[in-house]
Amino acid sequence: MAEEAPKDPSKPIGAWEETKPPQWKSWQKSPQQKQELCVPQPFHADSPAYCNACLMRLDSEEKEALDYIEAFLTSNEQDEAKKLKFLDSISTLRSLPAFMNKALLVEKIKELIDHESVDSLTGVMRQQAMLAIMKLSKMKLPVRILTQPSLLATCFSSIFSLPPAHTMEEVEAALYTKTLKTMDEMLKALVCEDQEPNLLVLQIILKVLLPWTTSREVHERLRAVGRIRWLMEFMGSQCKFQEVEEFRVLGQLVGCLTLCCVEQEQEIWQSAVEGLHHLFSFMQLLKSKMLVKHGAEYRQILKDSQTERAFWVTNISNITSLFGKYFNPSESMDFLLIAIDGVRDSSVHDAVTARNMLHKILEVPGLGLVRVSEAVRSIHKHLDSISEPLARQELLRALLLLGSQFSEEVVGTLLGCSLSCDSVAAEMWKMLTSQPKSTEKILRELVSRLQGQAPRRHQLSQRPAGVASWP
Repeated sequence: MAEEAPKDPSKPIGAWEETKPPQWKSWQKSPQQKQELCVPQPFHADSPAYCNACLMRLDSEEKEALDYIEAFLTSNEQDEAKKLKFLDSISTLRSLPAFMNKALLVEKIKELIDHESVDSLTGVMRQQAMLAIMKLSKMKLPVRILTQPSLLATCFSSIFSLPPAHTMEEVEAALYTKTLKTMDEMLKALVCEDQEPNLLVLQIILKVLLPWTTSREVHERLRAVGRIRWLMEFMGSQCKFQEVEEFRVLGQLVGCLTLCCVEQEQEIWQSAVEGLHHLFSFMQLLKSKMLVKHGAEYRQILKDSQTERAFWVTNISNITSLFGKYFNPSESMDFLLIAIDGVRDSSVHDAVTARNMLHKILEVPGLGLVRVSEAVRSIHKHLDSISEPLARQELLRALLLLGSQFSEEVVGTLLGCSLSCDSVAAEMWKMLTSQPKSTEKILRELVSRLQGQAPRRHQLSQRPAGVASWP
């Protein structure tokens, strides 16, 4: 792929060489002195004594680098050479003194990246800034500082928004390739700060990346999908990672990559297919970690999946069916919301593909859903912006299925949407009462809501199966 960069592992960074503390020569002068030396003394990270102790541990080169960094942080320097020296000084340090304002340091790096023009790539500022972030990740900075969505968004925007690679001159194209490679290595360093991949960090990165897959610029979508593919390839090759209760972006990730599988641009759909392949391996590993918690529920799924080792993509139905049975209720809803968003006339993705996704996910056996109100509000928001008859029909069909299974939540949400008395809400009510099977559920729930009270307990047993009670 022209836009892709090679994947060389980052070089290890040396650790501190501790110096031995000085010996106390007058230890046994008097019992009183010995007792005084044994009394613990408070030692605060922001105290002058602590700062001086830290500085004594620095060699001359590091002290010079630290002095330059501190001076730069309080300046408004615009000189290119001095900016690069600031970034290079960060790479010189083996550790950050406790008294340094780390949040300000990272903010200054973000500022340098943000000031770079996206009209062309003429220097190494972006590359050096990301190398500095990699260096800082090895210094055990708090995760929240280096994985701020605003910092990640700035990094992505500075690269993704550059002109397409095929329009660049040879020198600029070579620099672009190196910069893209550095970005990949930076993402890897952030995810693997503590040796084993951190899934919480991975989720933060993916949440910032995913919106780029819907960009109207083809080269921006290509670069975003390429980074996702690279991350999924890396994660699919891992055997261990820091456990997390739930990988919250799985449904969104599968939905976005599925839509990208039918892109006209060959590099995009190839990256999307490869990304899904690696994601499938990663997902199996991820779900297998939950066997202890979920027992036979996932054990049978993983057993059946042995026949699916040779992953292939022939059509959207296959993708949705393959991943859908692994989804938990929240992941299924995320996938459903991606599909609803994709059928809009203004979507950059293929509406037919999104329509098929919507149809297929609702047919997954044993499908569970949560946050149904989000789907109802999304349908209400987008229905009027969908002109394709089959897409509208599929969206209303989805509403009918949701109303049949989750009448309480659907009615409550749609009542809130109906306050404006718009034609879209009227059409949705009409659809919900179009089938005899669901009409009784909807009307009984609606009457209960309008009366402001729930049916009496002795009436609950007379309700059709699947109708939830109102507390």
